[in-house]
Amino acid sequence: MLNWLRNETSLSFWRRSLFVFILGFLIGVALDVNLSSGNQVFMAMATLWGVIFVFLAWFYSLSRTWLLAVSLICFGFLAGQIRVGQLIVFDQSLCSQLPNSFAGIVVAEPIEGQFNQRLIVQPNDKNFKVLVFADQKNVWHYGDQIRFQGRVEKPVNFLTDNGQEFDYQNYLLKDEILCVARGGQIEILAHDRGSLVIGKLLATKNKLLTTINHYLSEPESSLLAGILLGYRSSLDKKVAEDYRRASLSHILVLSGQNISIVAGVLMVLFGWLGALPAFGLTVLGLILFVLMVGSGASVIRATIMGILAALARASGRPYAGGLALVTAGAVMIFFNPRLLVFDLGFQLSFLATLGVFYGPPFFKRWLKFIPDWWQIREIISITLGAILFTSPWLAYSFGQWSLVALPANLLVVPLVSLTMFLGFMTIVLGWFNLPLAWLPAFFTHWLLWWNLKVASFFSHLPWSVITVKNFSFLAVIGCYLAIGLIVFLNQHQLKSDSTTS
Repeated sequence: MLNWLRNETSLSFWRRSLFVFILGFLIGVALDVNLSSGNQVFMAMATLWGVIFVFLAWFYSLSRTWLLAVSLICFGFLAGQIRVGQLIVFDQSLCSQLPNSFAGIVVAEPIEGQFNQRLIVQPNDKNFKVLVFADQKNVWHYGDQIRFQGRVEKPVNFLTDNGQEFDYQNYLLKDEILCVARGGQIEILAHDRGSLVIGKLLATKNKLLTTINHYLSEPESSLLAGILLGYRSSLDKKVAEDYRRASLSHILVLSGQNISIVAGVLMVLFGWLGALPAFGLTVLGLILFVLMVGSGASVIRATIMGILAALARASGRPYAGGLALVTAGAVMIFFNPRLLVFDLGFQLSFLATLGVFYGPPFFKRWLKFIPDWWQIREIISITLGAILFTSPWLAYSFGQWSLVALPANLLVVPLVSLTMFLGFMTIVLGWFNLPLAWLPAFFTHWLLWWNLKVASFFSHLPWSVITVKNFSFLAVIGCYLAIGLIVFLNQHQLKSDSTTS
């Protein structure tokens, strides 16, 4: 077996091994994250079978690859169970023990809603957070020390439109939010009690938002703020619903494309220093950018992938996007296992990106009749890949399927990069109060106007969304097993075609 391992020390072998181990890790987390304890029986069985399959692989050379794959899944599963067992278990009774008047610090940027503001507050001498619903009359900032006096209660789960129970308690718990506070009075005790670095970065972000609002009117300004800075608070609820019904919600959030642009610019700016210093400064720049725009799940996932891409560029190695995505997801879940089960945004972002990597090679084989003018075949393949990978989970989570996702994305996605570039130029020139900023702002406005009109048109079609009732979790598993089989067979076919050619 040792000779076999020496012969299998290629980069692709270790990549496949890492992928299989991560798969086991994710299964181990998913099966027990709700218990937050780590099942001792599961852990013992995973260890036993992992050792057994390694033992079998040592003696049976014909099935050695598959036996080692199963053993890696077992050991990955064990690692997932161990990580879940290390989670802090919060007692919901702590909410009733928290007095109706408490002091704490606002530990995240306030979120402006349509009727209120949401403040995430860390009470003094507590290891959990409270979601405080505040009125819109006052302005709150990150780092404010406040005193709340009102009603403190534990979150209550509720039924969604498709009749499923939304686990609101665990959704908040993934961010260590244990209680909600409503209908009270808030008094500011002090300012600037948070991190000095984050405070300065958020002040910079607010200045960028002011620049955007100066050159663009609503709703175009809010849309650009979401695309470039991940800021959605000021976006009208009706507009957000239009984008959801048209399957264009990914436009509203900071995506991997944005992070890739930031990483590319930083690598070019610092490239003259050499590969290693450029990589270090790029990583630092990406971390500061994430702290500024907010550390949402999709942003962190895209940032980790951007760091891996920068590392590949600095080391001169090829960038494996699919493995980078899985690794980024595994790193995030290691630090916060609850993301895997209770964060829908993380789940959909992960699945969509997975579809972008593994969907196009399959669809391109069947779309050869489409002329590749302006890369339209590539765009259609990417869009279909994202739709294929997210549709089962959307049907299960929302009970809906969008029938207009493909045409809507075809009319919007090709112009997103140009919109981002012109929007970025508007901000840079506007930052220095240069009159030239009005030129890119003019074209940015009309691109954003087109974006909004496409979303509005398709969302209001009577047949834009169909309702899917009783789409069970078993049906979801069946769909993804079928998708995985399709991807596997297609990858195998592509390898065969490259070998014969």
